[in-house]
Amino acid sequence: MIPEKTYMESGAKKQKTETGNGSQSPFSFSCCLCNICVDSVRKLSIIRGDVFIKKEKSMNTEIPSLVKKSTKKPPLRYTFDHLAIVLDENTYAALRKNLPIPHAHIAYETPYVGNVNDGMETFVLERDDVRIAFMVGRERGRGALSQITRYCIRYGNMKLQHIALRTNDIEQAVMEWEKAGHQFLTRTREGKPAILKSIDEWGVVYQSFTMPVASGLFFELKEVCKKEKRFANFQEFRSDNIEGLWGAVERELYEDSEKFWQYTLF
Repeated sequence: MIPEKTYMESGAKKQKTETGNGSQSPFSFSCCLCNICVDSVRKLSIIRGDVFIKKEKSMNTEIPSLVKKSTKKPPLRYTFDHLAIVLDENTYAALRKNLPIPHAHIAYETPYVGNVNDGMETFVLERDDVRIAFMVGRERGRGALSQITRYCIRYGNMKLQHIALRTNDIEQAVMEWEKAGHQFLTRTREGKPAILKSIDEWGVVYQSFTMPVASGLFFELKEVCKKEKRFANFQEFRSDNIEGLWGAVERELYEDSEKFWQYTLF
């Protein structure tokens, strides 16, 4: 509430002004928000920012009231974020040595992410708003075969693994996709969709991954919340979220590997 003392009362106080013929002027003036107030004006409305000030006809005092801002959520929006492509060993080494996109830079790179037995190596090329993640399987344990290696064997080299879409509200997006019939790789023990979260001093990255929709291709939903837009070096690819996805796929493969590889929404 804005204090009443910040507004000047504009009462109907007349100042007697003698004219040449001895009559009084029909107008009187007093200080108000507009600096000049004519007595004959009975109703005055002024809008300043979020404050609506209205003078009721029956009163000579101004009653300020706040205009309520809409609490309606903004519409759900999607934009392209990145593609993730699975490569074999030779192709990965060649592309890493000679970057395929002119004037692109490496936005993210890690030599190993996964678990103690198997994982992957990956780097992300970025130019303007185009990002492509390249991945190759890496094995550490004896007899272990990385899920990325298995993916490459099953579907082939240079295979598009997933498409990442950025959204302005990941919770609403996940609900929308679930309602449309999608199941999620990232899910709770109760089978409900789960959202991976990676937090650092610069902000938060949220990610959720669907089950494959066809031939091993799945979707990633992503929301990025920076504390400040000026953080140009904010890292949007997070190893801990990648490990979360890795664990989700491993769980599916452990429970029923053939069901996972053959899963398709359509």
